[in-house]
Amino acid sequence: MNEFDSERISAILEREGYLKTGQQENAGLIVLNTCSVRLKAEDRLFGHIGNLKALKVKNPGLIICIGGCTAQSLKEKLTDTFPYIDIVFGTGNIEKLPQLIKAKALSAKSICETSENQEEIKELVDFKRSFPFKAFIPVIIGCDNYCSYCIVPYVRGHETSIKPAIVIDSIKKLAADGVCEVMLLGQNVNSYGHDFNQCGAADTVENINSFSKLLNAIAVIEGIKRIRFMTSHPKDLTEDIINAINDNSNIMGHIHLPLQAGSDKILKKMNRKYTSKEYGELFYKIKEKIPHCAVTTDIIVGFPGEEEEDFSKTLELVKTLRFNRAFTFIYSSRRGTAAETFDDPVPIVEKKKWFKQLLDTQNNISLAENTKMTGKIFKALVESESTKKIGQLEGRLENNTIVNFEGPNQLIGRFIDLEISQAHSFYLSGKTI
Repeated sequence: MNEFDSERISAILEREGYLKTGQQENAGLIVLNTCSVRLKAEDRLFGHIGNLKALKVKNPGLIICIGGCTAQSLKEKLTDTFPYIDIVFGTGNIEKLPQLIKAKALSAKSICETSENQEEIKELVDFKRSFPFKAFIPVIIGCDNYCSYCIVPYVRGHETSIKPAIVIDSIKKLAADGVCEVMLLGQNVNSYGHDFNQCGAADTVENINSFSKLLNAIAVIEGIKRIRFMTSHPKDLTEDIINAINDNSNIMGHIHLPLQAGSDKILKKMNRKYTSKEYGELFYKIKEKIPHCAVTTDIIVGFPGEEEEDFSKTLELVKTLRFNRAFTFIYSSRRGTAAETFDDPVPIVEKKKWFKQLLDTQNNISLAENTKMTGKIFKALVESESTKKIGQLEGRLENNTIVNFEGPNQLIGRFIDLEISQAHSFYLSGKTI
């Protein structure tokens, strides 16, 4: 979602006549779009802002803008700590950025615009895409789950589904413009349409008032070869959604399904609204219906109150379910969340030990799961030059696994067949057929 916001910001500024520069010192306007999910992201932001002070001294006319989730949650801290910041804008004020820049030109004071009401997104086409052949499409903004560790509901607001007519019309326009893959975005895409019934929204094209119906409607759009989505909340992933993936060959067999913990005690403290048994049953239901479906997950280690026994349950569940990949994090407290007030007696040394155990276990599982693919041929969408090795390209398989291979740049944006020659924990190596 942050990447999509950055694409929107770029498009808005280019419409105003701004051009991107590859050198910070040449910029007349610098925009930092921020994330506040983890403390590390905030720490990096403060380091970046500190580095900009020298540029501001050298060029007093430089306009520095801080936007996004951290701007929404820490606006006072930002303006108090860094008085040379010119504009602070929140997640719901992106469209106002040109007006804020013009207002700043007439004022010596910093401007802060962080309305808690999310702006209505009326179209999803006019933004600066990173790839000409694939696009991010937000379908629901905000979150109503209030997991005790998570800041997102406070910076993104309540769940608001984007009207199906806007989503479908936008994807049709993108397909006509050469886009063959769309990634449907939301803090919890499975909740799509729930708010239509609450607010009595009349604009539900062909009664599209659920995520499964939206998936089925997008799947028939001509030119769209691949449909992806993230993220899913386990409590809201229904059988209808699983069926939609199984029934449509252009909906990719990959579900990102955050587990967060394998201990019911910790899941309850996290306010996740499911048990480890319920999660396991859902996992096997997916695998039974769609055997080839890759399931990836998020796991937090060292949540307040977590003990050795709780961590052991998480580790055992990871060994049992065998995720294709897992994004693992040591818990970091977020200001304003419920978990901020929880006692946290476990020393960081112990948390790091658990984290390493989990990481080593999952890396071995990922390698073993990837090894099953060696010697087989899969279809890949070639996305870019490789980030692993100079002279190679990077393609993405249907199950979202990256494959590095040798080939000419003319293949970028095309579908090709690749034979997998070698497996690694985080990617594959292959060769063209």
